[in-house]
Amino acid sequence: MGLKYQSVFLELQNKIISGLWPEDVMIPTELELCKIHNVSRITVRRALEEMVKLGYIRRTRGRGSFVNGSKRNSEYSKGLISQDGLEVEKPIRQQLLELNVHAKDSEITRHMQGLFKHDGESIYQFRVLRYIEDQPYSIVSFFTTESIGVGLKDMDITQHNFIELYNTLTGKQITKMSRNISAIIPDDSICDILKVPHGSAHLWIKSSAHLNNHDIIGVAYGVYNGNLYDFAVNINLDNPPRGLL
Repeated sequence: MGLKYQSVFLELQNKIISGLWPEDVMIPTELELCKIHNVSRITVRRALEEMVKLGYIRRTRGRGSFVNGSKRNSEYSKGLISQDGLEVEKPIRQQLLELNVHAKDSEITRHMQGLFKHDGESIYQFRVLRYIEDQPYSIVSFFTTESIGVGLKDMDITQHNFIELYNTLTGKQITKMSRNISAIIPDDSICDILKVPHGSAHLWIKSSAHLNNHDIIGVAYGVYNGNLYDFAVNINLDNPPRGLL
């Protein structure tokens, strides 16, 4: 049963990622898929449920199953990139899991001092669980200096990201976000918090927030639920990257 379900799932997935089934195309019905793959309806249904769970398709009662253009939450939206890269109109909230203050002589603080250019300060680490539409989508550790962290810890972080809080706290604007993105398989404890299967692939994103003078005021390390989140960009063809298409 398991092998049959996986085989159907992989064939359906391949049609989407290879472009044979483009965005918004209606895929065959359950009965049609049963005939195509010579399997039971239970097997097809399980494969389709997995396709929905991983964001490849959407199912509409009475209409059928359709290919999604992207995961539910995309890094790029309407020319704006939020702190998390999520579409800014979606209801987002976050829960503080822990606040750690790393002493001035700690190893973490010594590593961070060159980054922040602030000698003699401790480092504040905010570890948060973020939700979109009440579903956990990322675990993020945000590091900043003591002078900023002291003010942030007394602010309401449940409905506001750290960029908004920093702007409110200091009156200064963060002008640039730099980002590194990698695919990882996180440990079981993170998978449990995100409510995803152990061993599933996710995105690891390191983000740095810069002021206009290029100083870094915060660094975040996050694991993002790969079933809900993808990365997309707009490319300026006046200066296209090498290897375009």
